Parts: sequence; C-alpha cells; structure tokens
Amino acid sequence: VRGIRRRHGAAARSSDDEAYLRRLAERHPALAPSVERLVKATKNPVSPRELTELADDIDMIERTLST
Repeated sequence: VRGIRRRHGAAARSSDDEAYLRRLAERHPALAPSVERLVKATKNPVSPRELTELADDIDMIERTLST
C-alpha cells in the first residue's frame, strides 16, 4: 500500500494505510472490492491464491489512479 501511495503522490498525508485505501474507494467506487481485500490482507495472513488476487487488485488500483 505504501508503494501505491508513494507512486501516486499521497506519501505526505496520513500514515494510515487503511484510511488511504478507504479514501480511494470513496473516490473510485469500482475499487471498493479491491480495497476491502487489501485492507483485510493488511490485518490477516493470506494464502498463496489470495496473493495472486491481491496482485490483481493492486494492478487495478494502479491503472485507475494512472488514468
């Protein structure tokens, strides 16, 4: 999450990754499912399968923020 924030200019804001992700979901409602999975993953261990899904979620967030 910090890498996303760094690449998209949000590093200077709050250090709370969950708050940052939730703001993204508010601004881009289509990202809400991805955000929820990432928030969950920051709090709980994930399986190898879930890591692949999280990579897809991060990619979707990156594409959305880059457009």
